[in-house]
Amino acid sequence: IWFLFVMDRQVHSQRQNFDNQDVSVLLINAGRNWVVNHPKISISYVIGILLFIFGTGIKPTPQQVSMMEEIQDQAERDYGIALKQSLNRLQNAEGRYYPSRGWFGSCDAVCLRFKEEYDYALADYEIVKAKYESKLVEANTEVGVFSTYGVEKSRDLFWRMFAAGKGFAKQQTMWDALFIGLGAMSRDESIVEYGIRVLFSILFNFTLGLFGALVAFIWNLWAVVQSFGAGLLTGTFFFLLATIAAASFCISWLLGLYAAVAGTVYVAAKSAANAQIEQARRRQELRQDRHYRSD
Repeated sequence: IWFLFVMDRQVHSQRQNFDNQDVSVLLINAGRNWVVNHPKISISYVIGILLFIFGTGIKPTPQQVSMMEEIQDQAERDYGIALKQSLNRLQNAEGRYYPSRGWFGSCDAVCLRFKEEYDYALADYEIVKAKYESKLVEANTEVGVFSTYGVEKSRDLFWRMFAAGKGFAKQQTMWDALFIGLGAMSRDESIVEYGIRVLFSILFNFTLGLFGALVAFIWNLWAVVQSFGAGLLTGTFFFLLATIAAASFCISWLLGLYAAVAGTVYVAAKSAANAQIEQARRRQELRQDRHYRSD
């Protein structure tokens, strides 16, 4: 009996200490413990954040920039006009071929003739495009993928994917809020329950959207590396650093969102609990007042 009494007092004391602690302190302690238990991941995360904030690339010399621009101008002179003309021919051939097709892709004699023109225009366009892009790769090789140009192009790719992921999350959350609201009306839910369900929907949609944005960025990043003519070793190293930086930023953004939602839920729950305690106190005072009056 004495052992059970002591254990009950310890549990009650720990629960009281937990209630008295600030939620920010608990989150900081949990984060610190996680960092200590996962040092490699934590170091990679810090490196990624530093790269994302301060990694602007190596500034090329004026000679390198001049050579790059000269080769780019040469690419425009040699293949720019031809590329536009071949693209116009391809679009015209495509406009004749696709409307001439019948049901389920069936094709008569006229359609086959248009298809031959389309295939020829497509092949010609691919050849001219390959020559033009090869010349641009030659120009970008003058500065390298680790230059400010390579980093800027990678950042532009990331921000496009990031904006697309956020756009998906916002649109999905809007529809979820609508359908959750309709469901809440049919089940007669309170505004607090509706708000909590919407908050969890926000967390899920933004997690999914940013994960998709990160995957899309990694999928297209190697094309950026190749566009600067980087070797296998250099290109792989840049690819890994850019991936770590992008992943670290997405994780930081989501952690900030999780913290905001957790803080909102905590404040709302604490306010509701305090309101219940205050109501109970007032009822107790009212009962005592009635008891005194009856005496």
